[in-house]
Formats: sequence, structure tokens, C-alpha cells
Amino acid sequence: MLGPTAPARPLEKSEYRSRLPRLQDRIADLQTRVRDSDRSVLIVLEGADESGKSTIASRLLEKLDPRGFKVWHTYGADAGELRHPWLRRFWMRLPRRGALACFDRSWYGRVLVESVEGIASKSEVRRAYGEIAAFERALVDDGAVLLKILLNLSKREQRRRFEECEDDPNQRWRIRSEDWRRHRKHRKYDEAFAAMVKETSKSRASWKVIPADDRRTAEIAAMEAIAVGVRRGLR
Repeated sequence: MLGPTAPARPLEKSEYRSRLPRLQDRIADLQTRVRDSDRSVLIVLEGADESGKSTIASRLLEKLDPRGFKVWHTYGADAGELRHPWLRRFWMRLPRRGALACFDRSWYGRVLVESVEGIASKSEVRRAYGEIAAFERALVDDGAVLLKILLNLSKREQRRRFEECEDDPNQRWRIRSEDWRRHRKHRKYDEAFAAMVKETSKSRASWKVIPADDRRTAEIAAMEAIAVGVRRGLR
């Protein structure tokens, strides 16, 4: 499967508060290098509901220049998008050279939620793996730096976070009956994530799987992976 969901050593709050701004500054400095290059950077965040994807995207937004950085929160295709090939909406959102983009959920929805929920047929899912491989190969061959991060959250911790949100009047809106329905399919989603990692980890577009049961530790690990990945990609 995907490996551990809990970190070997959870970060203390003081260490988290010390490391986060330094990592944000590192990534902001790297954005300047991206701007002056002929490369683009795509950051893909996948994981179960409440695994921390949107928080990581928000941490990037706090320090990066919005003129060269965009966050896309991916939802189900709308009626207009369904009239086109399914990858078209992602092609339309690719960053220009010299810019970065973060996808909070991505084109992998075809082999994850659409697969588990039966929205895409088995033949469509099989075909999607080949289409995703060709899509990512085209991006990398064109000079894009592609960073793929999967936040690995346990069913038990997901349930705790759902309940925590429901107990907070200011956060209650975030949890819907649909989220609980998917929670009950956690094992099937784990299997889909594992298949996704196995099928789509290539030398220049491999997955970084991060244990996500501790929020602070996962956040720092993801930011570190982004900083290291961008630096290596610009060599």
C-alpha cells in the first residue's frame, strides 16, 4: 500500500513555527529564479478529504508573488467542460514559462474519485492512465518542473478531523454528507491512491508520499519537498 500515515517523529509546535517561514522564504527566492528561466513549475497536491492540501496551497500563497503563481482548486467538471476532452480544462490552466501553478486536486481525479464512485468506466480509467502519462511527458519534455505530492491520511484521523470541524460552528460548513459517504469508502480510495502511485511514478514525475496524520509535520515535509523539487528542477 502507501506506507505509514503517521510520521516517525512529530514536530513540536516551536520547531514548526521556526521552519515554516524559512521554507516559505526559500520557495519565494526560488520563484525569482523560475521567473528568470524558461521553465514552469506545476505542483500537484492529492490526498483524502481533510488531508491538508488546501492548507499547503495557502502557505504558498502567503509568500509567493501572485503575478507568477496561481492556485487551482479542482472540482467536478461543469456542463461546459464536459463538452470537451477531459484533459482540456487542465491544459487551459497550465502556467506560462517563468510561472508556477498549484493544483489542489488535479487530472488524477479521473483515476481516483471518478473511478471509485463509478463516474468513469473501467475502460475510461485504463485509458486515462495512458493519457495522463502522455500529458505529463509532454509537460516535462517542454521544460516544466512537475512536483507530485500525495498526503497519506488514515481513516481514523480523517474521522477525527471531520468531527473536529463539525464541533466548530465556524468550520461546520466544510463537512457535508458527501464527505462522510466517501469516508466510509476510505479503503477503496486507499487502493486507488496506491494504484495511482504505482502506475504514474516516472523518473521525472515521481510521487512524494507524505504521512499526513500530524498536520504540522506533513505541512513542513510538503513545503520541503516543494523547495527541494523546484531547486533540482532548475539545475
